[in-house]
Amino acid sequence: QHRKERQKPPSTQKPPPEKSQQTSERPSKLPQPPPPTTMIPSPPDSSWPDAWLMPPAECTDQKAPNRRSPNVPVTAPQLRSLGISYWHLDPSSHSYPPLAVPWNPQDSPDPHLSQLRDERGY
Repeated sequence: QHRKERQKPPSTQKPPPEKSQQTSERPSKLPQPPPPTTMIPSPPDSSWPDAWLMPPAECTDQKAPNRRSPNVPVTAPQLRSLGISYWHLDPSSHSYPPLAVPWNPQDSPDPHLSQLRDERGY
């Protein structure tokens, strides 16, 4: 008597993909723009506007202060570390139109504002 051997069904597993010569690695960080070279100095930390952490609950009234209780202030160095910049431009040194909608920054008579706009690509 002959014994019939069972045949194994064909494998359903796919072979591992071949490695290509090119790697599709992403850069760890996106390229950063060069730092601005503005000649307009940032004001001292004490003159920055107040900033604070908002409560963890959803904001129901965007016009309310939305401060935590007790308040948790955020300092100027912390804001700078997040990439936030602040300048104070004297609004009384130039005459601005009372209302311009849409406002075209190219029409700005303020050389400091124009310099900031040009250097930062606004």
